[in-house]
Amino acid sequence: MKRVVGIDDGPLAKGSILGTEVTFLIDTGAIVTIVSPAVLSRTPELRCPTLKEVKTDMLLADGSFLPFLGCTPF
Repeated sequence: MKRVVGIDDGPLAKGSILGTEVTFLIDTGAIVTIVSPAVLSRTPELRCPTLKEVKTDMLLADGSFLPFLGCTPF
C-alpha cells in the first residue's frame, strides 16, 4: 500500500481535528473524511469523540480491504 508522504503525492493542506494538527490529503470527490488510528491516538482523550460501530470495510485502491475502527458525526 502506498502512503502519502510528500507534497508530490497529492494536494495537501495543514489543519487540525479537535486541536490536533494534521496534514490532509485533499480529495474533492470524497464524501467522508478518514482519520488514521495514529491521528486519533494523538487527540486528547477528553476531546476525542466516541466512535460508533461500523459494519463495513474500506475498499482500498489495490483491491484489499481495511476495517473502520468506527465513525462519528463530526
